[in-house]
Amino acid sequence: MSNKMKIGIFGGTFSPIHNGHLNIAKNVKEKLDLDVVFIIPTYKTPDKKFSVENITPKDRYKMTKIAVKEMNEKWLKVSSYEFKKKEISLTYKTINHFKNKFPKDEIYFIMGEDRYFGLNKWEKYEEIMSNAKIVVYRRSEKINKRIGNEVIYLKDNYYDISSTNILTNFEWEDIPDSVKKYISSNNLYLKKITFNSLKEKRYEHSIAVASHARRLAEKHGYKNKQKAYLSGMVHDLFKLHNKDFLKSFYKENDPNYDETIPNEALHGFVCSLWLENEYKLNDKEILNAIKNHTLGIDNPSKLEKILFVADKISSDRKGDEIGKIRKLAYVDLDQTYNKLIKMLIKKLKKNNIKPHENTLNIYNDIIGKKKNESNLKRNKNKN
Repeated sequence: MSNKMKIGIFGGTFSPIHNGHLNIAKNVKEKLDLDVVFIIPTYKTPDKKFSVENITPKDRYKMTKIAVKEMNEKWLKVSSYEFKKKEISLTYKTINHFKNKFPKDEIYFIMGEDRYFGLNKWEKYEEIMSNAKIVVYRRSEKINKRIGNEVIYLKDNYYDISSTNILTNFEWEDIPDSVKKYISSNNLYLKKITFNSLKEKRYEHSIAVASHARRLAEKHGYKNKQKAYLSGMVHDLFKLHNKDFLKSFYKENDPNYDETIPNEALHGFVCSLWLENEYKLNDKEILNAIKNHTLGIDNPSKLEKILFVADKISSDRKGDEIGKIRKLAYVDLDQTYNKLIKMLIKKLKKNNIKPHENTLNIYNDIIGKKKNESNLKRNKNKN
């Protein structure tokens, strides 16, 4: 009877780690009767491509640790080998490290079939093949007949989920809850999600709004500039989704569903709900600012004013009138907010659109205050 241990090593960026990764590790462990599987987050990959948002190796390593801890399986471990080396991660070096650490045991290198077809181009490919048994898992429903007998091809299950799909298609249910909480508490992936979800001009608008929101926060004494920036960046996250999806999502996820919300404002409500329920953001100030950024509300918070104004004075909006309002915004936030509410009402009336109750309330409040101020001024002059 052999005393050799069977050790699986499973590398990747894990940005973020998801249930698909964990299920792959479990499936390979069971099929090959492995004693232990090490998940190894890379420090930096050789084929690193442009990314609109850089998630640090430290964050990726921490998320992996959190996910493995939540899974609570003794056979599943996280290796800090590549993270601690702080250099480009090369597979042959990682396999050699484990070969030296466990000289009497068998090493199984786990990879997807999509990566396998480029394996012969990896540095010291022959060394990888000689020092480890290659385990390939399916990435699509179709069994790939090009994979030969020189590797262990696991055909029973396939895993088409990917971190890219999660970040592009809002498949947040595929991320462990503990990892979601880490992501939201550190505001990770919001820029990448926004970039993936919007067309170029809409993304540029979002970044412009974020920039104005941060500058308005600084100018008008709102201490958390980063919070203002994030609110601006994601405010239009669901802008390009069709109204049927937006209405359905809103109705299913909000117990206080309001059927009078205009179609043009639904994306703010859906964005707020998604951030709270799926992304696990628990900052009510941000959530309310995003929800109300198209309607305006009575007694808005400073962040709600900042986002509402930043959206309307965004640098991609042209014209002399907007230019004047943009200048005013950096002098008097309240006056700008009131002016923009009045402009919104005027625009809705011109287009024969009934304003929502929230918008009317703030408008009537503004008009009422103005009348009171005029009356006070008139009475003062009489005296």
